[in-house]
Amino acid sequence: MRKLLCRAFHEHIYLEICAEAKDGAEAVELAKQHRPDLVILDLAMPGMSGVEAGRRIRALYPTVPIVLFTMHAGVVKATQVPWATRIMEKDNVSQVVAVAEELVEA
Repeated sequence: MRKLLCRAFHEHIYLEICAEAKDGAEAVELAKQHRPDLVILDLAMPGMSGVEAGRRIRALYPTVPIVLFTMHAGVVKATQVPWATRIMEKDNVSQVVAVAEELVEA
């Protein structure tokens, strides 16, 4: 899924992927290194969960939009992940790119 999502972003004119993490801890470290304009996290990441990674990234960068991209969007409530700017289903990769574009422009 990560590769499919990256491919969709590579086809975009001005959105660029600055880093790709294999787990939650790496996502936090890469956010520190790259200071991204947008973060996309999976809920179920190895090691540190996407929930914990999102919480830590939000603490570091309060204004950076964070999209939670998960197969469980229908059961995840915003109160469970207050750091998430959007919660999106994994079955709609093209919509994630459109939302990313919207959030980066805002």
